Amino acid sequence: MDVKPTIDSKPDIKGSDDPPATQIPQGKVQVLVQLGEQQFRYAVKPTTPFKKIFDATEKQVGATPGTLRFHHGGARIRNDDTLVSIDADLDDDIEISASVEQIGGALNGFGAFAL
Repeated sequence: MDVKPTIDSKPDIKGSDDPPATQIPQGKVQVLVQLGEQQFRYAVKPTTPFKKIFDATEKQVGATPGTLRFHHGGARIRNDDTLVSIDADLDDDIEISASVEQIGGALNGFGAFAL
């Protein structure tokens, strides 16, 4: 009896929105984070999660992790976003704005009315 081994093929798990690997630049891109008057510059790969940039910025300013919010082109950047996923122009420096998270909106603890 002749038994031939079967070869399991793995399904393609890449999403249809992922660009082919040949289109992603392999070098590093400069990311400039602007927080008020302070600027921080990082050289990162296009596929690096922004969480690494967020953590480094919060550490440099002494902020509690998770208290800064980051935006690019008016859109909020999430921890798992990358330069590729936000469609950043990888030929230029990428400018990111950071701000302190605002919690609530009450004035003097009395809502909209001051007594």
